[in-house]
Amino acid sequence: MDPSKTFVLNNGKAVPAIGLGTFHGGDTSSNVKEAVKLGLQLGYRHIDCAVAYGNEKEVGEAIRESGIPRHELFCDVQIIHQVFEIKS
Repeated sequence: MDPSKTFVLNNGKAVPAIGLGTFHGGDTSSNVKEAVKLGLQLGYRHIDCAVAYGNEKEVGEAIRESGIPRHELFCDVQIIHQVFEIKS
């Protein structure tokens, strides 16, 4: 996939098609933070996150410390849902 490929949202903003994944796979929090900081330095502006990863703090710190204005970044977050049985 072309790294410059984007998807245009209804509001006209272009989201980079390739996002930096933040799944740590059991790695330390400091490594996640450093990986996100490096990704931002390398030009990533789309960050793929999930509540299940439990590293929101580290991702947020990396974004803040990068100095990149928040309006230049896209963060998507997957939220785990559960199917509940509805009893009549």
